Amino acid sequence: MKKFFLFVLLSAAAVSYAQDFTDAEMEENLDSVFEDASDVDFPVIKETDRDSDSRAFNGIAFSGKLSSSLGGGFIRENSENDFTGYFDFKNNLYADIKDNKTYSVHADVFLELPSEESSKTVSAADIIKLREFYFNYLFASRAYITAGKKKSVWGYPRLFVSDSGDYSGRIDITGNGISYDSTMNTNILSDSLYGTTVQIRIPVWTGTISGLVLYRGNSSELSMENVSWGFSAEFVLFDASINFFGRKNPNEKSSSVQSGLVKYSPHCIGAEIKRSVLGFDVYVQDIIRFKSVKKLASFWKEDEVFESSVATAGFYRMFNVRDSVLGFNFEYQCESLFNSSESQDDFMQRFFLEAGIKNLGKRHNIALGSDWFHNADASSGFVKFGINAGSVFKYTDWRTGIKAEYVSSEDAFLNKLTIGSFLRFTFNY
Repeated sequence: MKKFFLFVLLSAAAVSYAQDFTDAEMEENLDSVFEDASDVDFPVIKETDRDSDSRAFNGIAFSGKLSSSLGGGFIRENSENDFTGYFDFKNNLYADIKDNKTYSVHADVFLELPSEESSKTVSAADIIKLREFYFNYLFASRAYITAGKKKSVWGYPRLFVSDSGDYSGRIDITGNGISYDSTMNTNILSDSLYGTTVQIRIPVWTGTISGLVLYRGNSSELSMENVSWGFSAEFVLFDASINFFGRKNPNEKSSSVQSGLVKYSPHCIGAEIKRSVLGFDVYVQDIIRFKSVKKLASFWKEDEVFESSVATAGFYRMFNVRDSVLGFNFEYQCESLFNSSESQDDFMQRFFLEAGIKNLGKRHNIALGSDWFHNADASSGFVKFGINAGSVFKYTDWRTGIKAEYVSSEDAFLNKLTIGSFLRFTFNY
């Protein structure tokens, strides 16, 4: 059973980039894989993607997305071969209520089979989940207030923000780990979906100032020690989008951390800039983590104030070649640990390259995608390649991929090989 779920994750990962070409929100134009590669005129507030037809019923607009996959594959790991099958069924049901321009409510109910839960006894709550439920309110025609269960994204980086754990942060093939969630290396709100959010956004000058409160604690025993505080100031200046942000997290002695409900994460401050240069969208970000807010105020007097710095830089571009569409994205990231122990590296470098092309074949329904992640210090990473044949049947694509994971070792260089092929049914309603 473990191998079954392992294949579910890895075969999906092996063709995840090829999948991007034919999902409903991306099948018409590859540009949506990388978003728009032009200058921004105002700060962009990212919301959860929902690209499907909606139907109003008694003031409520319903929409949804159903997807299911069926296939099989081959895994070779530790000189052992394994053949396995693959099946999944997922459905998102969205509901939106808009009273007027000042008030709206959004809900997202998610159903998944098989459940991600590893236990043998799976309840209905494990299969059907309320992923998002929040409201937006325009106060005094000036301030935007959002409250509820909502996934938020702060930051420009595109590749080092995956929740998969394949290449984000120090969670890599070598097994290195850090005390805080690696996805927070670039998106400091990557855990927002698992708590309750209250956010206020105020347009100022050419940008937006945001304040956020995130609670991830026991609902029966509310405590301020389990609250995270965030701020963001984003402006457009000289055709560049500039953002300053930060987050204050619960300390190591808070009840949410002590109980294991929340992983401890140091406080952080960061800055980033994004601009189009010679047709390329270029962005740079740096996040610095520290343990004490009081010491930060007088860091020139204190020792060992800063814990780590994670710098990320990247660029992407889209362009057309006759009837084909080619896209690529490259990111470089370096992590510096201050006051690290002798057993832990104090400096790590990694990069990620993502490229793909679509509209191939007589029917223009073939897409190719490839990824390459490499940890320069550990000499480890992975390469994956996927082929997607779109619309082989109505609403159905055929996807095949291969993923090779490697690590510098005296025993073997190729750590794992995964090959998968399956049919993917997608329907938006």
